[in-house]
Amino acid sequence: MSEPAVPDPPKSPRKKNTYPEAFEQAWGLYPTDPNMSKAETFSAWKKLDEEDRQRLIQAIPGFRTYCRQNPDYRPIHMVRFIQKRRFDAYSEAVMSVDADWSKRLSAARTRKLWSSEEWGPMPGNPGCAVPHGMIEPGDGVGWTEWTRDTATTH
Repeated sequence: MSEPAVPDPPKSPRKKNTYPEAFEQAWGLYPTDPNMSKAETFSAWKKLDEEDRQRLIQAIPGFRTYCRQNPDYRPIHMVRFIQKRRFDAYSEAVMSVDADWSKRLSAARTRKLWSSEEWGPMPGNPGCAVPHGMIEPGDGVGWTEWTRDTATTH
């Protein structure tokens, strides 16, 4: 005699991980592939302090640019990008660029002058290259184009 078949107990639905918004932002920006583990990356993320998390997020666009410019380069797993602090090099470049824009904006706000020839379109205009988070309400309003003539009169 054979024993009656007993059905396997129903499997409980797999619990979907939830992640903080800042981590989701970083994960969404990073050039991930199906071989990268989001849960493993989150474990590395949790070990960063808040300042390093922000530096990481700011560094990813520069890393993505590097990847686009070097199509033969396969992006490293985001875990290694975090654990080996690869983001430091990219965030330092961002901070240098931000310092330059900070100086330019300060001068432009004081003088109400903008040099499109050197800095690109003025804030408020299409194609403006100023990092979005640095633009303040009113930037570009009432500013005039800087020329050699205006430089000698101010």
